[in-house]
Amino acid sequence: MKSKLDSFDKHYTLKVLPTLGIVLRLCGFILIGSFLSGLLFSLITGITITDFNRMIFKMEEETKARFFLLSRQALNALFIYFILPILYIYVFQKDLKQIFLVRTERLGSFILLSLLIFITALPFLSQLIEFNQQIQLPESLSNLQAVLLRLEQEAQQITNLIVLYDNWYEIIPILFVVAVLAGFGEELLFRGIIQNEIHRIYKNPHIAIWLSAALFSFIHFQFQGFLPRMVLGGLLGYLYYWSGSLLIPIVIHFVNNALTFTLINYARYKGEAFTNTNTSLGFTIISTIVCMILLIACYRLFSKVKAMSFH
Repeated sequence: MKSKLDSFDKHYTLKVLPTLGIVLRLCGFILIGSFLSGLLFSLITGITITDFNRMIFKMEEETKARFFLLSRQALNALFIYFILPILYIYVFQKDLKQIFLVRTERLGSFILLSLLIFITALPFLSQLIEFNQQIQLPESLSNLQAVLLRLEQEAQQITNLIVLYDNWYEIIPILFVVAVLAGFGEELLFRGIIQNEIHRIYKNPHIAIWLSAALFSFIHFQFQGFLPRMVLGGLLGYLYYWSGSLLIPIVIHFVNNALTFTLINYARYKGEAFTNTNTSLGFTIISTIVCMILLIACYRLFSKVKAMSFH
């Protein structure tokens, strides 16, 4: 009995506590980054964060409101996903080169396969979004359900204000914030730092990929999209692990966000409500099978490149 307790204590010390440390660092990046970006935003604009949250949806000109919201989002991304993580890597890991190294072995093949995998995964992710939205918590958790629904509505309101542009010249700053900054920054933090740190703790890439994917989905605080976002995060995690290059998930993340932006505005142009579920179940099954075949091909390419590196 004592040996089992000792084994549990050792596992707790060596695995669980360091994992909690990673979660706390993530919370620190978010809280400190939000505070610093809010402080800088207030110094530049003279608008406090409290006033900003109250006034942003009351502005008569949506273009002006969008400008302020994009500026706030950009500063948030710079501090949370770039400045603090890069400082952390430089000070504590001293391994900036390893994180940002773009490996060239079969890079073109990995990019092509990754894009095809992402495209063929879209119908499945679309069906998963619909499934996630239909999940209802037990009656005893109705208050929590109401809070989650309110957070979802607020997030959707912010998303609509950001991406539904009125003038063509707004496209570039919108894409820069929602696709470039988000794609690069979130992948640096969740794949480049968190996934690698969890991998070092557990020595298991699958645990590292899915734990970082769950955290990636959780911090968006859009729980009606938690499952599809986690699956997308897992997919990005495997593509990063197999390719060995952070460039791969960055490219896919950028394409995903840019595609979502395009589809939302195209639906508005046609006077339709944007929906993620326009594909039939049969087409979803076929595309998912093709996606699995492509994933196997990507894994085999990873195995081949890995074998070549030892010769």
